[in-house]
Amino acid sequence: MRCALVCLLGLSGCFGISGLGDFTVDEGAGGAGTGGGGGTSTDDVGGSGSTTSTGGNGAGDPGCSLVGVSDDFSGALDRVWEPSGASAFGEQLVLELPAGSSMQYRGVTTSMAYDLLGHCTIVQIIRGPGASNAQTFFYAGPAANRVGFQLQGGQLRFVRRVDDAQPGTTQVDFDLDTHRYWRLWELQGEVTWSTSADGRNWTEHRRAMTPDIGLDHVAFQLGIYSNGGADKTVVIYDDFNRL
Repeated sequence: MRCALVCLLGLSGCFGISGLGDFTVDEGAGGAGTGGGGGTSTDDVGGSGSTTSTGGNGAGDPGCSLVGVSDDFSGALDRVWEPSGASAFGEQLVLELPAGSSMQYRGVTTSMAYDLLGHCTIVQIIRGPGASNAQTFFYAGPAANRVGFQLQGGQLRFVRRVDDAQPGTTQVDFDLDTHRYWRLWELQGEVTWSTSADGRNWTEHRRAMTPDIGLDHVAFQLGIYSNGGADKTVVIYDDFNRL
């Protein structure tokens, strides 16, 4: 659910920070290819070209079977998540790093693990980190072994990390209107990374073999990280597995 960005004026930027646990930051994209919204990268499976799937007649359609956890961020975060310096504000997830902060993290991780095999997970990004050096991300899995999305410096990366390495990471120039919804989908031994402007029509950007990293029992994480910046950075998410 969206609310006017003027609501952000009331945010304090004074969150406390808890331990980072097994959180690590990806410093770069690796051997990345850059492009616009079209085109599909196929790492280790066949196929090529851009794939777009159309949903039904509702407000949104994932085009897949959603994982059995969701949140519209209208209530307490600890119903679903273990929060670290995050808040639900205006029925959205708000992650804020204050100006001049040194190495800091804000985010949420689901308190339970879920089965991603044969399922998909989706989130809507309302506001990205802009041109700041902060990165925001949506991951399934722990630090060394995960799949998901990472946005930094205007580049949206489609991450497949195994044993702390992520060769062949693909990225596109991020546009908030075009890439508003992020979808991660595992089906029949393949993972696909897709985006949508409206939650109904999906464009696939990357496809790869399902890594053997235990995707049948993973937690999901939304977060923001920065190793220091002069400006305050605010990232907003909404509609986790809800359309």
